[in-house]
This record gives sequence, structure tokens and C-alpha cells, in this order.
Amino acid sequence: MTQHLLNSSLRDGYELVHFNLSKGRTDMDTKAKFDLVNVFFGLVQPFALGWAILRHRPDAIYTNLAQNRWGFLRYASFIWTAWLFRTPVVTRVMGEGFGHFYRSTNLRWLVDATVRRIDRVIVRAELLKKQFEGVIPLEKLRVIYSGIRVEEFERPDLKEDRPGVVNFLFVGYLSQAKGAFDILRVLPEVVAEEPDVMFRFMGPRVTVERNVFYIDDIERPPNDVLEELEVHEAVRSHARFLGVLSGDAKVREFVSADVLVFPSHSEAFPTVVLEGMAAGLPVIATPVGALPEAFDDRGILFNDPGDTAALKESILRIVRDDRLRRDMGRHNYEEVRRNFTVDCYGARVRALFDELLGTDAGSGGVIVDADGTSP
Repeated sequence: MTQHLLNSSLRDGYELVHFNLSKGRTDMDTKAKFDLVNVFFGLVQPFALGWAILRHRPDAIYTNLAQNRWGFLRYASFIWTAWLFRTPVVTRVMGEGFGHFYRSTNLRWLVDATVRRIDRVIVRAELLKKQFEGVIPLEKLRVIYSGIRVEEFERPDLKEDRPGVVNFLFVGYLSQAKGAFDILRVLPEVVAEEPDVMFRFMGPRVTVERNVFYIDDIERPPNDVLEELEVHEAVRSHARFLGVLSGDAKVREFVSADVLVFPSHSEAFPTVVLEGMAAGLPVIATPVGALPEAFDDRGILFNDPGDTAALKESILRIVRDDRLRRDMGRHNYEEVRRNFTVDCYGARVRALFDELLGTDAGSGGVIVDADGTSP
């Protein structure tokens, strides 16, 4: 999302400086974990940000607001650095777990002091404001929906024909939290009634459910559950596990699919749903985060999280109704291009900076921090 922002129409009004937070680590199990590498970067990067502020003299800082202990401490150091230089701060919250973190932490005094130094907080749905009740004043909160580069999915040359089968695509962590296990549990029942289906799972296996969904009683690690589900005969014959894909390989899966299925238990504004829509796919999803605010049943069949019976019925319904698939896919294709492009996203963020800095046409500079390299 940060790369999208750096490439968006926000550049028309503001000079953007990318402050790279990358630690060169690709293992997701090290994220928000207390270890020597994370501690080192946690100590060094606030000074690097201070130097960047001295060099560029930005009008604002755009950063994250984490929802776990170590992540919060990391980003709090950036917020306090900006405050020392009297630079306004805009933070974004990517999920819905801040309230859970605040209630469970013994660092409330630090959280309270830190959020007072924030000028605006971006959330990705109206309902996600409630996680800040009693912590951040309502007037500081702004809802900004995401956007994507829709042109990436205009690739008919990458389409792989899979005739005679309705192809479902899931993209995300292979975990209970993201709903992958719900799909695998209903898959044998679906195949028993409609054998001409294939489910393709794109995403990494995980050893622990971290920073995705709060599950207080995890009986077994996600990999153990996945391995048990994989041995079912219907899963072996009607499911493919693709691992993590990027670039053309990722796009090929989207444009070759017939349906995106994403029954996640907890989201803010899932980019994968926008990507499926950009590829012209109908969507089966859960009414979490911004999805029920931004979309309706013209493009998404909604089922409650964990309701596997309803999930099965939605899958069977969309398999059996070719016209429904076409109509929903066409609606999604047009909707995402009207309201959820990168430039739409950039324009919404730009309006926030104009309001914060008191400008009409957009002027000045902003330091944007994120993992990864500048596009």
C-alpha cells in the first residue's frame, strides 16, 4: 500500500521522501518479535529518522501505529522523534486490534502519551474507529479506503485456460484466521455435490497466528491443522497449494480464476479483494472491516466468519449459476476502476494532508516510512 501511495496522485501536490524501514528479513515469524536484530534497528532507526528530518525539513510524517507491544514501541519512537522536531504526524492503522492491545498492555501510560503527539489517525473503515474509544479523540480519526494498480490485472496474455472446471482462488496466510481452514473443511462436501471445481491456495504456511486475529485458545499450531486437512482425498485431488507468488505468476492466478473466496475472520480493508475485483472475479467473503461498508451483494456473497454451512452454500450457488458469476465479475471490474484505483487512494490521502497543513492545492513535503525499497 505504501508503494501505491508513493506512485499515486499524491505526488502532484507533495514531495514524498521514502524513509526505508526494511531490516532485510523475509521470515514473517520475526515480525514484532523481541530479538537482537529487531532491537538494533529499533535503537538506530529513530536517529536515522531525525537525520532525515534535518535534511528534508518535511511538513509532515506519515507512519504506522502498531497493535502489539514491540511494534508499538518501534513506531512510538518515530512519533516521538517527529514531535521533538515539531513535525505533524499522520499514522495509519492497518487492522482492528488496537483496542485489544490497549486493554491488555501494561504500557497504557506510554500509549496515552504517544497518541497525544499524533495529529491524525487513518483507519480503513468506519467501524474500525470504535477500537480507539477512550484513547484517541474522534476528531483525529479519518477513514480512507485503499486503492490498487488496476492495470496490473489487465493481462489477458497471462490467462491460463482451465476449461470445464470452476476455479476458486484463495490468497492469504494458510491459517484459521484468514479462513483457509474453513474452505478446506467444506471442500469435501462441495466436491461430493459438484466435482468440477478446483481450489487454488496462494500464500505462506505459518507456524503461529500472530498479528492477524486474536484467538485466545489455539489448541494446535496452524501447520498441524493444515497437514491434517491436506490428507483428505478430496483435498488432494481438488486443491493446489501454490506458496507465495509475485509478479506475473501472481497475476496469472488472478486472471485465470473464476471466483475469489476469502472467508477471513478479521480484516481492515483486504487488498486481495480489490485485486480479485480488478481481475473481474466475483467474490465470496465475510462482512469484516470495510467490506460491508464499501460493497454489497452485487459483487460479494457475504457469509459470517466461521459459518462453514453458509460458506458451502455460497460456493455451490456460484458454481451452479454461470450468469451470476458473470454479472458479479463485471460489476466488480467496473466498481474497482471507478473508486479504488491508486489515484483515488492518493487523492483521499492528499485531501487529509491539505486539511492538516491548511493548504488548498497541496504543497510541501512528507516523509513516508515503510518496509521495502522505493518504487
